[in-house]
Amino acid sequence: MHTKNAYFQQVTTQGNILHIDTNPLGISYPGANAFDPINENPFLPPHHLNHDKKYSPPVSPSGYSSCNSSSGHGSPRKDIPHNKCHLIRRNTKSIASPPVSAQSWDHIKSPAASFLASFASPPPSSLPSSLGAAAGNDEEQDGDELDDYVLENVIGHGGFSRVRSGYCISDGRKVAVKVTSQERELAIWKQLDHPHVLSMEKLLETESGMCYAVCTYCGGGTLLDLVKQKQHLEEAEARCIVRQLTSALEYLHHDARVVHKDLKLDNVLLLDDKKTIKLGDFGLAVYQQPTTTTTHDDEDGSSIKQEYAGGSLAYTAPEQIRTPWVITSPSTDMWSLGIILYALVAGRLPFDDTYDARLQQKILSGDFEMPPTISPPLASLIAGLLHVDPRQRLTARQVLDSAWCNMTA
Repeated sequence: MHTKNAYFQQVTTQGNILHIDTNPLGISYPGANAFDPINENPFLPPHHLNHDKKYSPPVSPSGYSSCNSSSGHGSPRKDIPHNKCHLIRRNTKSIASPPVSAQSWDHIKSPAASFLASFASPPPSSLPSSLGAAAGNDEEQDGDELDDYVLENVIGHGGFSRVRSGYCISDGRKVAVKVTSQERELAIWKQLDHPHVLSMEKLLETESGMCYAVCTYCGGGTLLDLVKQKQHLEEAEARCIVRQLTSALEYLHHDARVVHKDLKLDNVLLLDDKKTIKLGDFGLAVYQQPTTTTTHDDEDGSSIKQEYAGGSLAYTAPEQIRTPWVITSPSTDMWSLGIILYALVAGRLPFDDTYDARLQQKILSGDFEMPPTISPPLASLIAGLLHVDPRQRLTARQVLDSAWCNMTA
């Protein structure tokens, strides 16, 4: 498997040619024994693309879903606390003792506990330099206190964000904290509430304008970690994962009116049980746009003409490759779901080439080799998801109603 470690990003307004950008930064949520996703990821080219366009908030969701159910709706979203706060830093250069754990804090935010909560700062070279105002003296460090949380080490990073582990001071819970200034990602993410969408519990903002989104900590790594560990999944295990992920997609597409635009194995997180999934990273997510008159560059008329498309080429739908503009149709997510499903059961991607131009042509043609050992219902489902015509591609509801998703064995 030799998928090129690069992402495509349109960087010119002249013509519809997709330009390859080899930015090595990508966001990930590795588990305790996870590999380095930047240097060892054989499946997914990392990426990040900034979006500045603002949208109206989504409609309120309703309902519920689980691995054993094909009904996929979330609950009405409660207001996410958005607090202004200060980073509290303690000088720990003279402290030789190891940092205390959250469970050892008998007195919440006592002077002694606060003093011992600060850990050694990471070297500046270990953090991305593209974070603008967040870098330098105002950048958070290991052991900093923020509201009711203590920040720990960096567990993932991207071109405009990073993710830290941490814990809640008042109850000792392990959390993840995404540090970002991406306003649209936060605006979309905080509106979402579904059992299989990574949940934001609080949004903290410092005087510098940097935001810290506190969310569920997923200690089981990612689907990419799982596929690397097992080589491929049996159909029953893949079915449980796909039910959950498709349930999240139906909620996004039908209730929240959101298109994720960055579905890949890296962005599907696993809880500690390695059975429950959470869809994360909404950095490229967009709201669906009303369908307009069809144009040459946009088959269904639902694109954003003010911003360029970005993402991981190996997971990108053919109709998105044909146009430089962001297509806001849910069908692009469904293609990516087909890529994920194929990778889960085959241990490789359906479209692969070391040369990106050839990889684009393979995706545009839609020709791939179906894994010979999979069941006919699964082969039919994969074919329906990887249909080159987005108008004939399966929807999330059709996937949940499919024969394969409803098999009990």
